[in-house]
Amino acid sequence: MRLLISGASGFIGRSLVRQAADAGHQVHALGRRTVPELAPVLAGAVVKDILAVTAADIPPGTDAVIHLATGSSGDRAQINRTSVEGTLALLDACRAAGVTRFVHVSSLSVYPGIPAADPSRLDGRALEPFPERRGVYAESKTLADIAVQEAVQAGRHGSMEVVLVRPGLVFGTDMAGALAGTAVELPLGIGVITGQGAAAVPLLAMDDLSAGLTALCAQAAEPGRFHSIDILSPPLPTRRRFLASYARMTGRPRFRIALPAFLVMAAAWVLEGLFRLGGRRKDLPHKVRRLYAFDPAMLDSASFWRKTGVRPTGTAETCLRQALTLDRDPAPATGADAAARLRAERLLAVAATPLAGAGRDRRPVILIGAGRIVEEMHLPALAALPVRVVGVVDPIPSLAGSVAARLPGATAFADLDAVPASLLEGATAIVATPGITHPTLGTRLLRAGCDVVLEKPASLDRPGLAMLRAAAADTGRAVSIVQNYRLRPNTLRLWRFLAAHDPGAPVRARVVFHTGRILNEPARWAHREVTHRVLLLELGLHFLDIALQVTGPVTEVRAVDRVLRRDGSAVVSAVGLCATASGATLGFELDATGTATRTRIEIEFERAAVVLDFFPEGFRILPRRGNPVDDGWSAAGRLAGMAWQRLLPRRGGTARRALPHARILADHLRRTAGASATAPSPFALEEIGPTMMESLLLLADAIYPADGTRSKTSTV
Repeated sequence: MRLLISGASGFIGRSLVRQAADAGHQVHALGRRTVPELAPVLAGAVVKDILAVTAADIPPGTDAVIHLATGSSGDRAQINRTSVEGTLALLDACRAAGVTRFVHVSSLSVYPGIPAADPSRLDGRALEPFPERRGVYAESKTLADIAVQEAVQAGRHGSMEVVLVRPGLVFGTDMAGALAGTAVELPLGIGVITGQGAAAVPLLAMDDLSAGLTALCAQAAEPGRFHSIDILSPPLPTRRRFLASYARMTGRPRFRIALPAFLVMAAAWVLEGLFRLGGRRKDLPHKVRRLYAFDPAMLDSASFWRKTGVRPTGTAETCLRQALTLDRDPAPATGADAAARLRAERLLAVAATPLAGAGRDRRPVILIGAGRIVEEMHLPALAALPVRVVGVVDPIPSLAGSVAARLPGATAFADLDAVPASLLEGATAIVATPGITHPTLGTRLLRAGCDVVLEKPASLDRPGLAMLRAAAADTGRAVSIVQNYRLRPNTLRLWRFLAAHDPGAPVRARVVFHTGRILNEPARWAHREVTHRVLLLELGLHFLDIALQVTGPVTEVRAVDRVLRRDGSAVVSAVGLCATASGATLGFELDATGTATRTRIEIEFERAAVVLDFFPEGFRILPRRGNPVDDGWSAAGRLAGMAWQRLLPRRGGTARRALPHARILADHLRRTAGASATAPSPFALEEIGPTMMESLLLLADAIYPADGTRSKTSTV
């Protein structure tokens, strides 16, 4: 049999390709990129966007097509368009190419609750009547299902057999994210069962699904027939039993409870009301209602296993062991995933080193700048390190004097020229001034014999970066860049995840940074003549830098759209798409025109996906299907965190906020202790310059053209 699989690079696709190839079939892959690790078992690969596929792209003699590809990037409309129009494009191409069987892999999420009849549907099954209330995954799957049924009713399938396959919650190696669909773990060792404790978990082992789909396609096609199939791995465990098995394997949670529907529904309405007061809609009550109404034990999957002759082997225990990778050592990462893991491990090493080991003596430090960042970050950080501040420089004498007065032995200076050369030689200079001044100040300090620590960014342009790098090379002094967001608590959770698991290579990343109207009231450090660079190089770089640690440097800027302020002096929003060294795409959305503040980083790997939220902070490993209790708990945590930050902004928080600065300064002091030569560090200029900074400057070339042209630009 000759088989074409779309979405072969995904969770299910990889397993299915290997299963079908092992069974002796000729397997071809269709997708937007190649998968090198599958090359030895593939008979061929078609690299193309699913929306543009035609009959010419279908390998001659293809007997069956299994359609796994779905929309997963972009906004809601883009995801739905890819899922619906991509499915129809492939269906039409298969019919025109003479394919005899088309298998569309959908999801149980298309059902509204307990399976019910609906004569208006071609397969007689009721589908979710309000898919837009269930989240983008369920919505895109439901719309694609409806589109396939309408296409068959219109005769677009010709004589081809069309099968809708709706698998359960798929568990495979390194797919621990699927666990989030069954329970929520709260503090104090409490596990909350999502839904009714006696309801079944829609368990499906990856190996069972791959074997079943392969066997289905190997059977003789039934021309013109349309039918749907639900696939699960019997016997299905109850949610209560499944969580108990998980607790036995991991030692947590210690306590397990199943909340009654009325209590969860009440909490959902309260949270929904809070969201709507803030102008957002989550539809949590609808999701909770569906969660408590759905019991997959009512579905018939036994007939599928009888028809295919496959004996499913997945159980709660085997699925959990696979998902938690308890039966094997983590595979060594290679290529792009190895690079991301290495960067994560280096950052974790900086975070784990005790501050007390930062140096053998009390090193002299000079502060260049005495503004808010020095008050809130550098002074608490320096208090934890073996250093002595000998000078404070700021053009506003009152600021320099105020800071110096709190530091025994420190002298205030209004200008760098006033600092004695003997004080500079061998000192560590911390530069916390506007980014436009960093290259000039950094170069002067290096040539005066200082090692230098720069608040990000290193520079706002290429000439400045080149000047700084040349001075560091000429003098042999060390330069560190304070990319402190790399060491924030939620970011450290990302690095720990990458170091401990094997999520595969990064596929795509997206950075959303909405600042509110910050550019309407420029801060003192935002010099008006360079305000147009603040959005990217002073603010957005924090979050783009985190994404670049995973994807690698930007290699190409594929698309950029920008909006200027009415006077043309500032870029107040920019969106774009980039290619990166890992092969992953990086999308970004920077905006300073609205009133809401929202910052999120989404990263999709080959076998997992993660989301980092900021202000307040959060980190989640995403399942392919979420649940409303988990969504509600996450939302409640974020609301509580936001209230805590706003109501009690100072209580015990300054020292914690300054901890990333302290760790970076300690790393710098260790590198420079006893010698001026530097050792490789994730915060060293020689590491940040050619990677992160070059990537941002490549973006700056696209967002801020030097010739002032306004192509792809609107004005607000």
